[in-house]
Amino acid sequence: MKIFEKKCPNCNANLEFKVGEQDIVCPHCRRTYAVEYDQTRFIDPEVQLKAKDIQLKLMDDYMKARSFSKVFFVIVLIIMIGMTVFGIFMYINAKNGMEQQRQKFNESFINPAFDEFTESNK
Repeated sequence: MKIFEKKCPNCNANLEFKVGEQDIVCPHCRRTYAVEYDQTRFIDPEVQLKAKDIQLKLMDDYMKARSFSKVFFVIVLIIMIGMTVFGIFMYINAKNGMEQQRQKFNESFINPAFDEFTESNK
């Protein structure tokens, strides 16, 4: 049972194929073509190679983009860790500064010169 006819891209001879055939061989130039039934067309081996090349290029581009996203993630992670360390450092310095201020404030009450000043004002 013949489905439809196509021309051979190589020699322009008529190609006939039937349901169930996996490959079509041109009767004139003996070139073989693969059959894809879901699209009801045949694919030239050269076109298959070009499609493979395009697929490999797309995969390469995808892998490059993926590696870029990994590098970007690592850079963002390093920046966040650095900001956290900087924040902890600033908190410790602020705490030490507050301790020094508190110590100076307490010393002003313990200072004998300050006690003499308060007694003379009574």
